[in-house]
Amino acid sequence: MSSHVVKHAPRVRCYVCGLPDIAAVCHHCERPMCSNHRGEPPSHIDGLLSSEFSGLGLREMPCGEEAVHCADCRHVVRSPKLLLLAALLLITLIVLVPPGRGRLGSVGAPVAAILLAGVAVFDYRRRTTIVRQGRPALPLVPRFNSVRIRETVRSKLILGPDGACRASIQSAEGALSIQASLSKLDQTRLERYRRKYRLTAEDDIEAHAGFAVLRGCVGLEFVGGSPRSVLPLTSQASAQPFLLAQDDRQSGEWHSTHSYRLSRNGQSGRPPVWIVPSLIQEAGQRGLDLDVTWSEGSESEPAERKIEKIVRLDLRVPVTWGEIKEVKPDAVLDQGVDDITGDGFRAITWRKVSLEDERSQGRRRTLSVFFENPVPSNDTIRGRLEARFGGCFSGVEGVEIYYPLGTTCRLDEAKPELSTLVIVDFELSLANLRHQQVRIVPDRHSPEKDQDRKSTFTFPGVPPGHETVMSLIHAMSEAFYVKRLIENPPRPTDEAHTVSRYWDLGGRCYSGVYPIDFHLILTGIVVYDRTERPSGGTTEVTLTVQGAYANREMEEEIENVWERLSHLVHETISNMGEMAASSAPRSEDAEEPRTSNTGGGTPGQAERNAGLRKRQDELLGALLAGRISEPTFLRLKDEIDRELERL
Repeated sequence: MSSHVVKHAPRVRCYVCGLPDIAAVCHHCERPMCSNHRGEPPSHIDGLLSSEFSGLGLREMPCGEEAVHCADCRHVVRSPKLLLLAALLLITLIVLVPPGRGRLGSVGAPVAAILLAGVAVFDYRRRTTIVRQGRPALPLVPRFNSVRIRETVRSKLILGPDGACRASIQSAEGALSIQASLSKLDQTRLERYRRKYRLTAEDDIEAHAGFAVLRGCVGLEFVGGSPRSVLPLTSQASAQPFLLAQDDRQSGEWHSTHSYRLSRNGQSGRPPVWIVPSLIQEAGQRGLDLDVTWSEGSESEPAERKIEKIVRLDLRVPVTWGEIKEVKPDAVLDQGVDDITGDGFRAITWRKVSLEDERSQGRRRTLSVFFENPVPSNDTIRGRLEARFGGCFSGVEGVEIYYPLGTTCRLDEAKPELSTLVIVDFELSLANLRHQQVRIVPDRHSPEKDQDRKSTFTFPGVPPGHETVMSLIHAMSEAFYVKRLIENPPRPTDEAHTVSRYWDLGGRCYSGVYPIDFHLILTGIVVYDRTERPSGGTTEVTLTVQGAYANREMEEEIENVWERLSHLVHETISNMGEMAASSAPRSEDAEEPRTSNTGGGTPGQAERNAGLRKRQDELLGALLAGRISEPTFLRLKDEIDRELERL
C-alpha cells in the first residue's frame, strides 16, 4: 500500500489537545487554548498578592484583572511594597521590645533595626527595578468598530494560437485592518500605568489592545514576520495621539493594519474567474462574445467565496475591426496606441457589471461587442478583468478578537468583513475560433450522429433512492463538478405499494477554458413490501451533454464527456444492483433456483460479465466510428478490464 504526504494550510488549535475551539490566548506567549486547557487560575492568596494588572482600573472592565497564562507562563507578580511593609513591621517590633541587660543589648537592637531597614530598602529598590523592566504592555480596552480583510489575487490567462490555455496565479496578498475607538478610560489608564511604574512623559510605552485570531485553514506570511495565525495588536503609545491628548474629546480612533501574502504564492493554479471568447454565430463573424465564468468551490474543496460583482473589464481590440456598432451591456468606448507595439487599438470598458441577469445564473456572464468589419481569425485581444468575491482566497473564515489579558471579546457590532479582488490579465488568440455551434449528445435532431448512443438507460431491480443518487454524485465528483441537485417529493402511482421518484442533477467540466455542461435525470419506481421497506423497483437515467465547439477536436471532447459519464453511470448503478441482490434476504421456503453456469460463479456474475463484454464491443465500435478518441477508449477499456478481473 502506497502513501503520500499532502500539504495543508495550518488551522489555529489548542496547543495541548489540538481542538479548534479556542477559548483564550496566553497573554505572554500567544498560545491558543481551549476551555479545558486554559490554565489553572491563581489561588485565592495568589490573586490577592498579584499586582501585575492591579491599579489600572481593569476590575470593572469586561476583561477583568485576571490574566490568562499557559502552563509554562503561569506566574504571580507580587508587589515590592509587601516585603517592605513586612520589614518595617519587624523593625518596629525590634525597637519596641525592651532592650536586654547590659550594654551590648541596648546597642544591638538599634543596630539590628538599622541593618534590617537598609536591607529592606535595598531589596525594595531592586525589586522595583525588576518589575519596572519586566512590566507588561499597557492594556487597552477599546471598542472595536470594524474588522476587515481585503485580499488581492493577480493572475494571468493566455490562450495561444494552438488552442492551449495557460492560467496561473502570479501573486496573492492581503491585509487585515482593524479600527477601534479609545475612550477617556484609556487615557486615565495610561496615567495610572505611569504612576505605577514611575514613568515620565518622555518614556515610550508599548500599548496592547488584544489579539486577533484568524479562523480557518490559512497559511499566511506577514510582512516582517513568520507565518502565524495569532496576531498581537500592539503599538507605541506615542503613535496614538488620543492617548496623549489633553482636550475634551470623549473618544479617539485606533488603527491596526497587518499586511501579508499567501505562503503558497508563486504556485501555478487556475484563478477563480476566467474569460472564454467566442464568435456570435448570427452576427456574420462581426460579433464577439466574452463569457466571464467563475467557480465558487466544489464538493471536495468547499469555498465560502461567492462572486459579488464584476468591478471592471477592460478590452482592447485592433482598430482594423472597424467602428464599434453595439455593446451589451453599456460600456465606455475609447481608443489609443499601444506603448510597446505602437499599434492602434479600440478600448471597451465595462464597470460594475450586474450579475442579476438570468444569463449569470449558471456562473456565467456574457458581454457582447459588434463591429463594423468581420473579426479576423489571426488577431489577439488583450485586457484586464477585476472581479470582487465575498470571502477570502487564502481560506480565512473569520477573525476573533481577544482582550490583552487573553479572554475573548464579543464583536456584536463589528462582524468581520472578508472580500477578495481577483485581477486577471488576459491575452486571447482568436486563431481557433470559428462560428461556434452547440453540440448536444445525444442529438435528437440528427439521430444519425448518435445512432449508437441512447439518451435513457434502464436498470431493472435497482430502486431509485438517496443511496443511488449519492453514489452517483461521489463517483462524478472525482472528475466533474456537480453544481445542482433537485429532488421532487415522492408521488404514489396507480399501483399499490409503489412510489415514483425524481432527481435532477446538473454539472460541468472544462476542456481548457471551455465549459461542457451535463444534465442527468434519475427517475423510477420504488416497490415497497408490507413492512414499508423497499423490496424492488426500476431506475431510469437520462443523460445529455452540451457544449460549444468550433472544430472537430472540440466536438470530439464533448462526445468523450458523454462516453465517460455514461460508463460511470452504468458502473455505479450496476454495482448498486449487485449489492442490493447480494444483501436481499432469502425466504426459507423458497427453492434454490437451479441454473447452469458454464462460466463459473453465480448467475448474477455471469450476467454482469456478459454486460461488460457487450460494453467493450460498444466502445470498440465507437472508436472505429470516430465517435470517441483513442485515449478515452483506452481509459474506459482499462476500467472495464479491472471490473472483469474482480469478477
